[in-house]
Amino acid sequence: MNIYVASSWKNNRISKVVASLRKSGHNIFDFRNPPSQTATRFEDDYAGVPYYSGFLDSDQAIEAFQADFDAMKLADVCILVLPSGRSSHLEAGWFIGRGKKCYILAEQGAVKKPELMYGLATSIFTEIQEVLQALDSSEEVTCQCDHHISSAAIPR
Repeated sequence: MNIYVASSWKNNRISKVVASLRKSGHNIFDFRNPPSQTATRFEDDYAGVPYYSGFLDSDQAIEAFQADFDAMKLADVCILVLPSGRSSHLEAGWFIGRGKKCYILAEQGAVKKPELMYGLATSIFTEIQEVLQALDSSEEVTCQCDHHISSAAIPR
């Protein structure tokens, strides 16, 4: 299965999540190690650029955006690994809007701080093993975090 992992550069769990998914035989797009370019930490490399257009119009940003978006289009599933930032939430929203599955892998304590629109996600989990089980199962897996908004209540 082709999986797009969305998260933040600051998230220390990404390497373990990517390794677990690959070990289970999944094809992973890892924004930290994109296949055709050097990864860019834009918040570091473009700190001080006064306008988004100055940043978004740079050759480096255009190339990185296209690589990420191409990977998103090829992916079957998105896994949003929390904590994460604005871009990764936009990526997850794109998957949901396209009708693709989007799992949220939350930190253990995060489920105590609910986010209303996370109800759009396919499921929310706190352990990578739960995500792997959901990916390998044709049936929905019950998450362990009391997240249950009926999918029938969500217009598609």
